[in-house]
Amino acid sequence: MKYCCYDFEAYAKVASTTTPNIKIVKFKPLVKGEENQNFGFYCLSGYETFSIFLPKLNLRFCPFCGTELNRYYRDIGFVNEIEGETFNI
Repeated sequence: MKYCCYDFEAYAKVASTTTPNIKIVKFKPLVKGEENQNFGFYCLSGYETFSIFLPKLNLRFCPFCGTELNRYYRDIGFVNEIEGETFNI
């Protein structure tokens, strides 16, 4: 797997308790039984357990190289957090 750029990779791979960090979050499908890759991209300060209510910046484009994140990151291998497994809304 290749990240869009080195800087994005570095911030996505740091521990969640380190600040700042980027998280790629996989959400459950909106329609039950549908299998889709519904990812969210966030820049957060350090935290112990991810919550959708944490103060965060939603990212659409890579802040370092400008890549559109939803088009580039379509593989679950990039995901840091999974709704229902690593956090609940």
